[in-house]
Parts: sequence; structure tokens; C-alpha cells
Amino acid sequence: MNKKIVLTGASGFIGNALYKRLKNTKGLSVIPVSRNLGLKNYFYSKDYCELPSGDILVHLGEESNRIKVNNSGEEYCKKCTKVIESIINKGYRHIIYASSSSIYGESGVSPYSEKMEIYQTDEYSKIKITNENLVLESGGGVARISNVIGLEMSSTNVLSNIISQLSKSGPILVQDTTPIRDFIFLDNVVEALLLMIQNQAAGIFNIGSGSATSIQRLAELCLITDGQIDRRIESKLNSSAYSFNVVDPTKITNTLKWKPSVSLQDSIMFLLNKK
Repeated sequence: MNKKIVLTGASGFIGNALYKRLKNTKGLSVIPVSRNLGLKNYFYSKDYCELPSGDILVHLGEESNRIKVNNSGEEYCKKCTKVIESIINKGYRHIIYASSSSIYGESGVSPYSEKMEIYQTDEYSKIKITNENLVLESGGGVARISNVIGLEMSSTNVLSNIISQLSKSGPILVQDTTPIRDFIFLDNVVEALLLMIQNQAAGIFNIGSGSATSIQRLAELCLITDGQIDRRIESKLNSSAYSFNVVDPTKITNTLKWKPSVSLQDSIMFLLNKK
């Protein structure tokens, strides 16, 4: 008998890719849920408090734009928590919640494990930490996802910004070349989430490459891949502030036998070939 998966945020960046994968996975059936009215074959839910029944609920429906969330204030935080409480009360056999690696902060020097301290620094991180705790208390699974790159990623993504400049003249301009981040290809994230669903994984799992890449290096890889090795990279900010956010995926590798199958450079090559 198929397990019925209810997927919120199914029309979003990660959600749409996961929806396509779930549709073609034996033993699973999926009900895609979206707040976008009028999408054919999607269950419409204005605020995700009204959802269809199923076996497993995967919640990808929270706003991913950190600036937008922080500008929305405390009321939005309460609304997001209300959604999680409603999901828990719905009585699904298992819940998987999409969180963010950003809650580890930016002051580390080596990849963060799931046991590392987390920090509530703004409304966005407050939402993630609050809702993680609710899901974990219900016996569910939490995916702390690092910086996802892939087709249809946000135009505000740093990689999107770099790629958009490749066809232009002059130096590549980025906000700051110094931050060190963990970039993970969309297909790798989808595979990790699928394994969490199939295994009804409980607890916290980092989903990232485990590789530290500065924004400077990210831009260099784009230029190398595009054959523009002599082009300059400039920062809009003269910042010397240290910023490091990279996750250690050892737990999900050992537990669910997952590891990234697409490297950062191969991801960039794929995206440039599709532009």
C-alpha cells in the first residue's frame, strides 16, 4: 500500500523539485499543497492550517526570504507556529520540517554538526528554532538545509547575481567576497529529503555539502567555468567581518547513506549550460 505524502510549498523552488521526484517514486503517492490559487492538480490552502489527510507531512511552505520574514515582524512568527501546531494536531504518522543551517550562526571555524549550539538572532531564526522544537517533540524529523542552488533559484541568490553578470562587461560585483558558505545542488537536497521520507527519519539532519566556499571562490569558479579567467571580482563592501556557515552532513551519510552526488563546480557548469 502506498504511503500518502502531503507536501506543503509544492510549487516552490525545493518543493516543486521534490514533488516531481515523489510522483515517480514507487510506494509513495503525493498530494501537492500550495498557497497559489488556481494551480491545476494542487490542493489549495490559504495558510496551510487546512490540509488533506495523509501518512507523512513534509512542510516546505515557510517563506525562505530571510529579509522578508524579518520585515514581517512577530505576527508572522506566531502565524508560522500556529501552522506547525495545526499540522501536529492533524495526526499525521510522521512530520518532516524544512529548517535552515543559518541557525548555527556565522562564528564557527569548522562544519557544524547537529549537536552544535544554535542561535536566535532575528525573527527568521526564531521561527525555525521554535518550530523545530515542536516537530521534534512530536517525534518528527528536521532538515537543516544549507544554501541551495539550482534551476529556478531566487534571483536574489548570490550565485544568480554572479551568473547574471557573466554576459556583461566589467568586473563581477558582489556584496562581500569574504563570507564562507556551504552550497548544495537542488537534486542532492531532493534526494536527502526523499530518504528522510522513505525512512520516516526522526531527529535533526544537516543537508549540505560539508565544503567551505567563500563568495570570492564561488565567483572564481563561475568565471573559470565560463572561460573568463582574467576577469576581476570586486566587493561592494570593504568588510573584514568573519562569517562562516558550513554544515557537517556526517549524520545523514551514516544514517541514511546519503551524500552529495553533484559537486559545486558541476552544479555551476549545469546552470551555465542552461542559462
